[in-house]
Amino acid sequence: MSYRLIDRAAAHKEIADAARWYNRQQQGLAKKFQAHIKEKAGKLRTNPYLFQVRYHDIRSAPLQRVPFMIHYLVDEARKAVIVIAVMHTHRDTDDWQQRR
Repeated sequence: MSYRLIDRAAAHKEIADAARWYNRQQQGLAKKFQAHIKEKAGKLRTNPYLFQVRYHDIRSAPLQRVPFMIHYLVDEARKAVIVIAVMHTHRDTDDWQQRR
């Protein structure tokens, strides 16, 4: 069974900001970054419990080849994965933990 993927506005903005930053570093890197996001999102939709709970009920899925993690909640009643943050691994988790 596949879960719906819901991006909160803040997470969507973080993805867009990171993609712009990667593209400024080298043309085409934004597409690679977004491909990593899409690949991991597909895994979350088919198996949202694949990654462990890290902060209360928030799970974190590391991206491959880029230092970012997708932080998300699983809403079993709605069969949804709610992405609350997509952040660089060196950022402080206090920045997003209140977003639930």
